[in-house]
Amino acid sequence: MSSANVSETTPVHTDADVSLLYRRIAVLEALVAQYAAAQDVLRQCELQYRQLVESVNSIILRMDTGGTVLFLNEFGKRFFGYTDEEITGRNVIGTIVPPTDSAGRDLAAMIRDIGENPELYASNENENMRRTGERVWVSWTNKPIYNTDGTIREILCVGNDLTQHRKAEQELERQRRLLAERVKELNCLYTISKIIELQEASFDEKLQQIAATIPLAFEFADKALARIVLHNNWYEPAPFPDSPWRLCAPIVVNGGEIGTVEVCYREECPERDEGPFQKEERDLLTAVAEMLGSFLTRKQIQDELVASEIKYKTLFENLPQKISYKDRSLVYQSCNINFARDFGLRPEDLVGKTDYDLFPRTLADQYRAEDQQILIEGSTITAEENQVCDGQELSLHKIKTPVTDASGTPVGIITITVDLTEQLRLQREKASFEAAIENNLTEISIKNEITEILLSTRDLTDILHMILIGATAYQALGFNRAFLLLLDEKANLLNGTVATGALTHDEAYRTWARLAQERHTLTQLLASAHGSREFGDAPINTLVRSIQIPLTDPRSVFTRCVRNHQSFNIIAGAHLAESDKAWVNRLGTDS
Repeated sequence: MSSANVSETTPVHTDADVSLLYRRIAVLEALVAQYAAAQDVLRQCELQYRQLVESVNSIILRMDTGGTVLFLNEFGKRFFGYTDEEITGRNVIGTIVPPTDSAGRDLAAMIRDIGENPELYASNENENMRRTGERVWVSWTNKPIYNTDGTIREILCVGNDLTQHRKAEQELERQRRLLAERVKELNCLYTISKIIELQEASFDEKLQQIAATIPLAFEFADKALARIVLHNNWYEPAPFPDSPWRLCAPIVVNGGEIGTVEVCYREECPERDEGPFQKEERDLLTAVAEMLGSFLTRKQIQDELVASEIKYKTLFENLPQKISYKDRSLVYQSCNINFARDFGLRPEDLVGKTDYDLFPRTLADQYRAEDQQILIEGSTITAEENQVCDGQELSLHKIKTPVTDASGTPVGIITITVDLTEQLRLQREKASFEAAIENNLTEISIKNEITEILLSTRDLTDILHMILIGATAYQALGFNRAFLLLLDEKANLLNGTVATGALTHDEAYRTWARLAQERHTLTQLLASAHGSREFGDAPINTLVRSIQIPLTDPRSVFTRCVRNHQSFNIIAGAHLAESDKAWVNRLGTDS
């Protein structure tokens, strides 16, 4: 190639080209700097995120759509009892989630469904388990994390422990269920007594109605059947199967068994006191058999029915609960003494009255609406309410339940009201008493420790030193230093003997800052001062031992303190005589 050709192909760079190149380089450098700064910000955000995740008092779980654990924060690992190596990479089923919960719910299927349809489980409560096998309840908030193509990459789960709350709910529900069962039993006995009194029904019809009523009082009423057997005659509203879950009570007349009352379950039910039956249900069935035994002998019908009614009335009247019964027209037909007493009436005086005769109209309207709901739905209503009676505010727990006939139709309403006022007061007093005992025990323990330290030495100076430390420790009395001056009666002088504390304000601030950081207890401070050789050489002791205060001025606070056994709080020169000011300034105006 010729030189002419070379000159033609060689580019010529102008100053403008070079300037443009430099500007582009500067732009690239700025972009690189911005990228580096963004990386730093990203790292800081990631660090803050990790700190937040690890410090929060909630379970934070990341799992894939199949339920495999990708991440579990420290709180979650402590809560479930796993290390990172033991849980990461394992499926939640069989580790922190049981295959089925205590009620038989298929949790394995639920986890699969969360992976496929997380939006259906945005908020979810379910039973979990710890490594020990202990079952716990957790409230979960689940959020899907998506890939760029819109598919679900993982599920972010945030959980909070609901175990104690669930246990409290379960215990409350258990108590309410037991109370409802007792109400059902009272309802059963009441209904049977009404059936026995029916004049228009035949003997066989009465027994059939009684057999139909008995199952309604049992816990699993929808699975229960009853029959009455008398002299090889069977009174059963529905075919009675040969069931292994059976309860039986004999019907006895004149000392001899003439039949039985039987209850069975058509299918297996949870275990209770006697197979699937409660002991109260055994007592109920026995009571029913006794009622039938009385019913089957004319003379004994009257005697035993009267006795049964007296027993029932005594129970009804003397129960601590307030009990009343209204018919379908919502007119009071009966009540116990405790209910009538609130209105200053006798039980018989309330018969024929309505809520509008007893309560303010607003409250009576509320009660009528509740009663109408019960009669329509056949449901039971429970409520907590406060009432004022004779100027005293009462805390009440109220249960309203329908009374039904043999067909299950509501014919009235029983209301049981439990006065919880005294119980709640005793609970508050108990808590206050326990707190007072705890405080007293703590105070006694501290005093005992201090006494043991003081008794461990016979050195008066040592003891006085520890007493002064007690007066200034942690600024409990607002003092930075304390001095002890002993009386020389012959010389009529106060001689400086011992002192503790800082000599200057700056030294005091540093001392209290150090003690606050080290968090020594009072007994530790006293123990460390016990026998300290450095104490006597402290500058504050050199100062106090150089002081001799004459007690010649009767106006002096020092003279009055010694002679009149009087204490003074010297603030901004208050109470000071002229002769005192020099001494107080020498000791320190805040001494």
